Amino acid sequence: MHFNLYLKNKFLLYAYGKYFWYLEYTNASQIIAAYEGDKLLGVIIVDMKNEAKPYKSFWKTCYIKLIDQIQKFFFKGGVMAYNQANKEMFKEYTEKYTPDGEIRFLAADPDTKLKGIGTMLLNEFDAMQLHVQLQKLQLKYHLILFHLLIFVLRCLFD
Repeated sequence: MHFNLYLKNKFLLYAYGKYFWYLEYTNASQIIAAYEGDKLLGVIIVDMKNEAKPYKSFWKTCYIKLIDQIQKFFFKGGVMAYNQANKEMFKEYTEKYTPDGEIRFLAADPDTKLKGIGTMLLNEFDAMQLHVQLQKLQLKYHLILFHLLIFVLRCLFD
């Protein structure tokens, strides 16, 4: 996102960038980042239903709420109208569909020479979800075998 196109003041740019990052980061249940050496190439931030949000913190939440109040006071509905429109669209969507989660943020460095970073991040997230589903199926399979064993033992010893 090119916040520098909207904000010329470096302090405000820093404060809003931090707000935006904290807002997405603290609502995430999963974060996957791609690096080349020390250089961040891209990131995907996901909020999956019924998963813990391990990145939440009291101070980051306080910072988010403070910036929300400043925006309400100084910008009277500009950002809030955008947020409200998103909430209404999501509510309308969830009346018809039941999503497992939400991709809150996906970004790739446009200046990197490597291409397909966003696709790679999405594929990695997809593979992680498949792994989670396979673990659940494996657990169910073991539980079924366990109950079957108990049933057989009861039949043999009754």
